[in-house]
Amino acid sequence: MRVIQFIFLHAFFAAFCAVALCFETTHLLGLGHDAYLYAFVFFATLGSYNFHLLMGAWYAHGGSIRMLLKQHQVAAGFVVAAGVALLYLAPQLWHVWPFLLVAALATACYSLVLLPIAALAPLRRAGFAKTLLLALTWTFVTALLPLQNHTGGLRPVDIVLLLQRFFLMLQLCLLFDLRDTSIDKIKGLHSLATDMAPAAIQRLFYLLAGAYLLASGLVAFWLQEYTVLAAYFCVQLAVMALCRVPLQKRGYFYYYFLVDGIMLLSGLLTGLVYLFVK
Repeated sequence: MRVIQFIFLHAFFAAFCAVALCFETTHLLGLGHDAYLYAFVFFATLGSYNFHLLMGAWYAHGGSIRMLLKQHQVAAGFVVAAGVALLYLAPQLWHVWPFLLVAALATACYSLVLLPIAALAPLRRAGFAKTLLLALTWTFVTALLPLQNHTGGLRPVDIVLLLQRFFLMLQLCLLFDLRDTSIDKIKGLHSLATDMAPAAIQRLFYLLAGAYLLASGLVAFWLQEYTVLAAYFCVQLAVMALCRVPLQKRGYFYYYFLVDGIMLLSGLLTGLVYLFVK
């Protein structure tokens, strides 16, 4: 059990799920698979999650670096290791460096607001921005990076796929926001979950579900691959099932395996459709 918790806590599973979504993008659109890109996304996810963990711990310790490094040496080690890996992989992806820098900046903005610095207080009050930034970052890394890595341009189907991925990731980010609502209020952080009434959040989930399925239909139409709709329909059903789990029953396994696992499910089901139906 400790090994499983270690894998989840330090984002190994989340990093694998991010790679699965990148694989789905390249596979669905017929792009060339790039091992360097997959490795970069894996280590970027691993490093950013552990960096965020460190920033949260720093906030909890009142800005004490000594206490931070004393109690979170493993997370700090993973941040350093991921940084070294990214420095090695970055030259292999020189043609998408501007996009890599944007992704790094978005990740830093999301995590640095946790620092107990007065100048960052206005950013902590931008509730909608926190949730949208995280969803956009996931969309950027798992959809736009593979597209720019292989094509350098965007077709209509690519734009719709980006929107579809964003609608999915925003639903997952909202689920995590609901988990963090009480903690965010204590820290003075705002998100969609802290700033919206429960009824409004429920309506937003339904709206995003409809938008996701509509975008999925458009992707299938442009690609003339209607069987992939079955995979996306199952993914949305899984998300809605998770939404119906009462908040008080949502534990460690729910968030770090089931919610993050939706990304893996999407990539897996899309791959199975192409393998057994095409």
